[in-house]
Amino acid sequence: MKNRLLAEILSAHADQLNKERKRGRVYLAMFPDLRNQLKPLLTLAERVKEVLVPVEPSSSFLKDLGKGLITAAYKERIQVVRRRMRKRFIGAAAFGSALSFAGFVAYLIHAHAKRASLS
Repeated sequence: MKNRLLAEILSAHADQLNKERKRGRVYLAMFPDLRNQLKPLLTLAERVKEVLVPVEPSSSFLKDLGKGLITAAYKERIQVVRRRMRKRFIGAAAFGSALSFAGFVAYLIHAHAKRASLS
């Protein structure tokens, strides 16, 4: 429970840091019983935020990423269609086999009946 609360506080603090607001003191005041554990974590989060530099992907990376995602989606779609076709083919083959077997049985019954009538 305590670890979960710490994680929630750190998450809220990170959200505030991303909005360029330092609210570490507010969280320490709100949770005085967690002060010893919370203070170093909040301080560390603030230092990390100060050091991190936002990175913007290049336009060529974005273009390649878009092409890659479209290609992957297309390949996945092809696999889905192939799986469906395989299932239909197997179903059709099973139906054809059953129909052939039924025809063979009908032929045997007919042949047996014809022999019985000749005797």
